[in-house]
Amino acid sequence: MKTPPTDSLSQKDKRIAVALDCEMAGDYNNHHILVKLSMVDYFTGETLIDNLIKPNRPVLTYRTQFSGVSETKIDKAREDGTLIKSMKSVHKRIWEYVGEDTIVIAHGGFSDLMALEWKHPHIVDTLMVASETFRVQGQKSLKSLTLKLLGQTIQNHGEKGHDSLEDSMACRELTIHFTKKLLRRHSSTSILKEIESNAGKTEEISISDQQLIRGARRGSE
Repeated sequence: MKTPPTDSLSQKDKRIAVALDCEMAGDYNNHHILVKLSMVDYFTGETLIDNLIKPNRPVLTYRTQFSGVSETKIDKAREDGTLIKSMKSVHKRIWEYVGEDTIVIAHGGFSDLMALEWKHPHIVDTLMVASETFRVQGQKSLKSLTLKLLGQTIQNHGEKGHDSLEDSMACRELTIHFTKKLLRRHSSTSILKEIESNAGKTEEISISDQQLIRGARRGSE
């Protein structure tokens, strides 16, 4: 599903840039199942979405040690009315804040977009920025980069697993860090657009990792 065109009536609600992260369970073929989405405003840090999602097919494992999600939490969210019950509803929530010109920030965003069944024209992938634009050495997981570049510890909750809201905020903070580094190189009124051109922009974002990498390399030439 592509991001729909933004009409003049809904333009006022769209954000310039957002950061997001998803949590996945596993099905009986060891494929990802979307079970949580978190999204924050890039400029203000406001939490826009932080909801569990009803699995769209049978779950073999919730991978709770990584996802932080369990069947008990899904059931509780269903009871309190916060569970998003379909992919159509997920898209509707996203498009409350994301228009076709919104920049979407994620870390290793290919898997998130695939799980969300979503194609979007403006992506900043902090993994690609670290690898292709700034040539950061060593491990480039979100946890490693956040500790190395920001001096912050995330994903440190033991068996409780990850927190997608914490991870989406880490993506935001990493992008702020990279933006400041670019600003020190030269002045620009559209730094996020420059990062995007170096971080995997393609006409059909979420097609393949190779296309993301080729897009990043073209942008950095």
